[in-house]
Amino acid sequence: MFALVQLGPKVEDVRKPVNPLVFLFRLSLGAMAGAYYVLVPIYLLYVSFFVKACYMAQSWCIIVIRLAACS
Repeated sequence: MFALVQLGPKVEDVRKPVNPLVFLFRLSLGAMAGAYYVLVPIYLLYVSFFVKACYMAQSWCIIVIRLAACS
């Protein structure tokens, strides 16, 4: 009825040590990926809220100054 499945070993084969250069490369790559994962959404939120709001405020001030100069 049900087929029995033979699973492999649960642990990794760590008979030989990891090369230190490979370890440092993987560590730096993981750190850069983590920083990218965290900093890009923060930057996008900053741009969407503050930069556009500052641009709108500057354009609003220009319009008010022009209207004041006309009257």
